[in-house]
Amino acid sequence: MNFLDEGASRFWEYIFGEIDAENHRLEEFLKPENSAAMKEGNFLMILRRWNSYTPAMVERPEVSRGGGYFLVWNGKGLVIDPGFNFLHNFRERGFLLHDIDAILITHAHIDHCVDLESLMTLLYEYNERRCKNGEPTKTFQLFMNSTAMKKCAGWLSLLPTLYENVPAGSNAKEIELARVHPMEPGDTKLFPCNGSPVLKFKITRCKHKEVTGSGYATGLIVELIEGGNVVSTVIFTGDTGWEDNIQQQYVNGCDLLVAHLGGIQSQEIFGQPYKYHLGFIGIVRMIQNITPKMVVISEFGEELATTRSRIVDMIRRSVRHNRCFNGDIGTKVSLPEPELMCWNQGCLRLAEPEEVREPGGIVKYLCLQHRLS
Repeated sequence: MNFLDEGASRFWEYIFGEIDAENHRLEEFLKPENSAAMKEGNFLMILRRWNSYTPAMVERPEVSRGGGYFLVWNGKGLVIDPGFNFLHNFRERGFLLHDIDAILITHAHIDHCVDLESLMTLLYEYNERRCKNGEPTKTFQLFMNSTAMKKCAGWLSLLPTLYENVPAGSNAKEIELARVHPMEPGDTKLFPCNGSPVLKFKITRCKHKEVTGSGYATGLIVELIEGGNVVSTVIFTGDTGWEDNIQQQYVNGCDLLVAHLGGIQSQEIFGQPYKYHLGFIGIVRMIQNITPKMVVISEFGEELATTRSRIVDMIRRSVRHNRCFNGDIGTKVSLPEPELMCWNQGCLRLAEPEEVREPGGIVKYLCLQHRLS
């Protein structure tokens, strides 16, 4: 075969063109700068649709997605529970790897942590490029509950990683990819770990069954700090069943509550709460006792794709709370004062509270201008 004849030359030109295009996409994602999306103020971006195993058994890739959360506060980016498709959803909404400063894992189920290894691999690529150019490298702060640490211990041990309160020693690698901070219920963590804190994490207990038991999953109270003062509080219930002692961890209330439904079970009709998720009853009780300014309901099973908006509406009417919304990929809430923002990228207008529903159970909130267009 003549590799240099005209037909072969066109073929190789096409092949290398495809390779160059893919390399360009990677280079764009690994640029050492913040994205335009990161510069749109302080906010929580929901990057999650369905929970559990269904995103791993994709039948409709355009809608069968999991994900996680991305919190931006004073220029710092915090990823929470990067499960199935988190990286895809993150890139789709215009973010870059450089936007991430910390990653927090509440428990070891795959729909909450499966994309962590991909994020660490991309950080390695990012730092390798910075080293070649003599530029500063980047280190992720990893906050992980005990089961997530056990699950990831094997590959974390292969990375240039330092653990909390363990000084760099003679065996430390030149480029530190991650600083790991173990989390246990009752702990308080500050971020950044050095200098003035901008975020404070209070780790809460959950009632949720993991492979290793039911006492290790965690929830999260995030306090947003400005000028040394707490200016807003966001609660992530995490995956948990409802009990009074779970509820009591949140007696001081919050500005924004991100509540995980998990699913609906038949015993709830008879007043019996879902055992390992909040379900309908647990979320209603949480809202009634916490009285947040705004509620985003998340962690839906894909079996609820056609009914979740009705479920949220029932919750809204049950608790008489008009600022109770459906969380989906691209749902954006401004901070410190929680306001629902338009789903369209780059739009900084407030969203209308009525859902725009699309096939496959997708939910969007749009400003008036984008609704009319």
